[in-house]
Amino acid sequence: MTDGDLDTTAYSAPDPALTGPIAWMARNPVAANLLLVIVVIAGLFAISTLDKEVFPTFPTETFTVTVPYPGSSPEEVERGIVLRVEEAIRDIVGIKEIRSEAREGVGIVTVVMEAGSDMSKAVGLAKVRVDGIASFPGDSEKPIVEEIESSSRAIRLSLFGDIEPRKFKELSEQIREDILDLGGISELTIEGERDYEISIELSDEKLRRYGLTFDMVVAAVQAGSQDLPGGLLRTDSGAITLRSSSQAYRGRDFEELSLISRADGTRIRVGDVATVRDGFAEQPVLSLVDGKPALTFTIDRVGDQNVLGITESIRDYVERKQAELPEGVRLQAWGDASRILSGRIDLMLRNAAQGGILVVIALALFLDLSLAFWVVLGLPFAVLGCLAALEIFGLPVSINVLSVFGFILVLGLLVDDAIVTAESAYARLERDGEGLKSVVGGVHRVATATIFGALTTAVAFGPSLFLTEGFARIMSHIGWVVILCVIFSLIETKLVLPAHLRHIRVPQPGDEMGFFRGVQQRVAQSLMNFARGPYRRALGLAVSYRYTTLAIFFAGLIVCLALVPSGILRVTFFPSVPSDNIGVTLDMPQGTPWQKTHEYARRIESAAQAMNERFKAQDAQGRDVIRTLLVLSESDTQARVIVDLIVSEERDIDSVVLGKWLREELGPLPGVRSFRIDAAAGPGGSPIDIQLEGDDLEQLRQAASELKLSLARVDGVRDIRDSFNAGGRELDISVTPEGEALGLGDVDLARQIRQAFFGAEVQRVQRGRDEVRVYVRLPQRDRTQLDSLQSLWISLPNGGRAPFSVVGRVREQTSLSVINRIDLSRVVNVRADVDKAQTSSSDVMALAESSMLPEILARHPLVRYSVAGEVDEQRKTSDGLLYGGILVMLLIYAALAIPLKSYLEPLLIMSIIPFGVTGALLGHLILGMDVSILSAIGIIGLIGVVVNDSLVMVDFINHYIEEGYDWKSAVLEAGPTRFRAVILTSLTTFIGLLPIQLETSIQAQFVKPMATSVAFGIFFSTAVTLFLIPTLYYVGQDIRRAFGGKEALPAEA
Repeated sequence: MTDGDLDTTAYSAPDPALTGPIAWMARNPVAANLLLVIVVIAGLFAISTLDKEVFPTFPTETFTVTVPYPGSSPEEVERGIVLRVEEAIRDIVGIKEIRSEAREGVGIVTVVMEAGSDMSKAVGLAKVRVDGIASFPGDSEKPIVEEIESSSRAIRLSLFGDIEPRKFKELSEQIREDILDLGGISELTIEGERDYEISIELSDEKLRRYGLTFDMVVAAVQAGSQDLPGGLLRTDSGAITLRSSSQAYRGRDFEELSLISRADGTRIRVGDVATVRDGFAEQPVLSLVDGKPALTFTIDRVGDQNVLGITESIRDYVERKQAELPEGVRLQAWGDASRILSGRIDLMLRNAAQGGILVVIALALFLDLSLAFWVVLGLPFAVLGCLAALEIFGLPVSINVLSVFGFILVLGLLVDDAIVTAESAYARLERDGEGLKSVVGGVHRVATATIFGALTTAVAFGPSLFLTEGFARIMSHIGWVVILCVIFSLIETKLVLPAHLRHIRVPQPGDEMGFFRGVQQRVAQSLMNFARGPYRRALGLAVSYRYTTLAIFFAGLIVCLALVPSGILRVTFFPSVPSDNIGVTLDMPQGTPWQKTHEYARRIESAAQAMNERFKAQDAQGRDVIRTLLVLSESDTQARVIVDLIVSEERDIDSVVLGKWLREELGPLPGVRSFRIDAAAGPGGSPIDIQLEGDDLEQLRQAASELKLSLARVDGVRDIRDSFNAGGRELDISVTPEGEALGLGDVDLARQIRQAFFGAEVQRVQRGRDEVRVYVRLPQRDRTQLDSLQSLWISLPNGGRAPFSVVGRVREQTSLSVINRIDLSRVVNVRADVDKAQTSSSDVMALAESSMLPEILARHPLVRYSVAGEVDEQRKTSDGLLYGGILVMLLIYAALAIPLKSYLEPLLIMSIIPFGVTGALLGHLILGMDVSILSAIGIIGLIGVVVNDSLVMVDFINHYIEEGYDWKSAVLEAGPTRFRAVILTSLTTFIGLLPIQLETSIQAQFVKPMATSVAFGIFFSTAVTLFLIPTLYYVGQDIRRAFGGKEALPAEA
């Protein structure tokens, strides 16, 4: 052979069917496997580096201005603090809402900014303006302006036992330091702890005996207890520091301070005229865990801290520390919020495994075992690919209960895409025999339809990435997961799966088959025979009587959609999901003695123990249902009880029933201002929260009272309460004419009364990590009797003294414990809970707005109202979903119109969406579930699956028409051809989600509404895809012919 001769047999033009990326990857299994391995490794690495939290955290876009004003009433705080702060910051750009709270001794202004605001700039500007307020009361403390950082509870830790209080506090401080030294923990609060305090208690009788006054003692303590630098003494030998170290730190140090020093050398010490108590603040605190005195540490997760790592390190620490504690003292970890996350992850893995096994069995029966294995392999590829993308691109998604929720939701969608592709390749193998060309041709055949079908799923969740209002905001975590999983599923089915399917061998006639293979072939052949026989005849009948078919389907659609407005199928924003704990909150009227509050708290504790005994009597193993019981009251009028239960999987009685038992055992609590038992899991906020606004407090009080009475008449509404806490006794003090004649003023009189009863704060001493306040005041016994006020001697400007009964007078009136304001107006919130087995918050709110509120506001014209709580969240979320839904429909239409090159056919395909929703509603009705926001999320995921199946069906019909079939033959051929894929898609998705329906864990209760929507929606839309879509295609041709359209096709070939 010469150089000019060419061996033309070595070269041939490439087969057009084996070009492009799909064919290239199918011919190069090494490249496909390397892609698979790289994605899996990257995903596994991302699992260890991604943030882990229970619930997703978002920027709070909130800052607070806190101004302490010790000893002041709410009205004084409102006038002197809150109004001034509101006026100073009200015009900062980007403010969405200003919420203010005036309480006894403190004013708090909370500012909520618009989403995306520059918080550092807003906080800085607010600090400058607040610091510039010169008219704050003289006794108020320095304002604190701080941005609220997102945080969430990780775990609780209780130290309890019989031990002396000071030793108890020292031990708690040691534990606190140990926890902060563990690393990865930066936010910790201690409940049930009392602050150290030094009280210098002056007897009025001794003051008169020694000729002293409160002011003289205060001045002497301040002058005698301080460290002062004296500068430097520069000598020839060097510089010497001079200082005076006279700061008192302990009670005995203050006792030795001099008040009067006489020329004869005698002196009067503080201890001579006062009793110095170095102990704890006088506020009575009730803090018990399992009946023992306790301190409870709450450890929060902030920033990018790992909640799983936090809880694991705390539990390890508890095991080590318990051995070092004194006898009779226990350290117990409980309230582990990470169990929710780990439980959700376990649920996903468990159900993915169970569902995967069921999918493999189904596919192995109808197709091929090895094909089933490669189809299921796409699930971990897509999930790990999603995790890798989240980490590599730094997307704002962590591993949390909602992102895991998204993974659970997307499992069915991923199987659907893989099955459509694998079944098409297998069908081509059956028709054309084995070979690379058959596999690539089969994948190519459905590539366009599956790509644009996946695009519809991405479009359906796309708007969720931009939601910023209400509960809908959290859907961004679900949206990113679903979109990325769908993208990686496409990569796997188009670039990895074909390389593995090329090795599948389709049994040929005469092949020797084993038992399993023989069973599989008989089952598969039976399905195909059904498709070519009974189904084809039924489809022919349906299209022949197409308008009757349409009437039947649309009549069923109307009937099913009517289930909601008829009330047969109830709609609630968030389902009533049982919890693993019960929370009880108690709020007594202002002025209630602390002894009464503590008594009621102990009664609730006893009722919880009685509930526990009731459970033990019914439990087969006689177990306790309570793991930890916390009783806590840190104020005179408020208390709360937390009942931590054994996990739901270990008991047959849910927390809602247990909560009802607790209520029954407790009985009535006379004189309670508000009482609530919360035994359900889910987002916070009251189911009913009506916000009454206005500046007239009396009209607000009357309107709130009337609204509470109206709500009490509604069945299913309970624990009705309001934020208007009036009724506490208050003594208004003023100077008598005799006092004015002696030169005494109201301010000076009030200051001396404040010194005597509240105390004059003379110093704050730092002892270790504790800041100890030092007060000068009357003895405690004199501060608990009203007669002490009348007998108190008041210092006069002329140096004399007179009894209060001469220079002062009192007027008794009622006072408020708190004044709430929103956007510069006073507000009163009327809140209530609902029994979701009887009614829903939206139904109650609709009744209130239609009949109750118009009548009440007509009687009180200065009062306005707005809606807060769960109903407000529902409306914000519904608005976001409505606008997002409209956008989604438009984008889906565009995504379908492009590959179909038609304006009509996308509408034909999208007509399946209402029928998918119908299936979801019927599923909820069959299982006795309410439709909720979780159901809506499942319906959004359902859209992609049902549209995908319909798109592939229409694509096949068009393909047969392009090959020369008449339109009737094309429809009757496409239906049986797609029958196996449609049935397998529906069957595998339904059985893949079946294990979730059988779960009893708390985590599964959140997922069940979503799984029900997807499973039953796909199940019922199967009939729509197989019968209605071909029928509508017929009708579309009828319409085109009727209007003489250019797309009209011949009736018969």
